[in-house]
Amino acid sequence: MASLKELAPEYRQAAAKLSLWLEERGDTLTQAERRCLREALSGIREVQRLLDGYYELPRDPDYAAVGWKAGVRNDD
Repeated sequence: MASLKELAPEYRQAAAKLSLWLEERGDTLTQAERRCLREALSGIREVQRLLDGYYELPRDPDYAAVGWKAGVRNDD
């Protein structure tokens, strides 16, 4: 199974293909179809950006296991 970082280029390629397809054939689509495909393109690009920076983004310790140590209990 591929890591998240390895999937980012595939999402980038999918976004590029969809963007080119929309440029070439977008005028043959209805306005609703264009809007739907543009929303899908936006979603693909957002996932790609998230995958690209997944391991570099700082994590909020309130929502992640940052700094947890095995065998240590925090019974305040």
